[in-house]
Amino acid sequence: MGTLKSEPDFVRLVPYLSAHLRQASESGEIVDVRHDNWEAIADAHAHTSVSRKLEVLLRLVATRSPSVGKPVSLDPDDFVLLDAADGGEMNYLGLTQK
Repeated sequence: MGTLKSEPDFVRLVPYLSAHLRQASESGEIVDVRHDNWEAIADAHAHTSVSRKLEVLLRLVATRSPSVGKPVSLDPDDFVLLDAADGGEMNYLGLTQK
């Protein structure tokens, strides 16, 4: 077995593990990530539906908007809040990064 970083499942699931950790951090949750549970944690975020991602996006924009019609800034790494794989997927969902 090679190093963990070279394993295809690890590389594929890293953005989703990041998603879980960032979302938990934003809500004040403490996460216990171990060698025996990281994959299940990440995998739970890897299969989020597009409709759910759009719901989260709408909520994110609403919480960051000072009022209707005002611009909302999103950071390039905010894609993890939507369970998106990367910034490209976040852009596909209709966002403009700063």
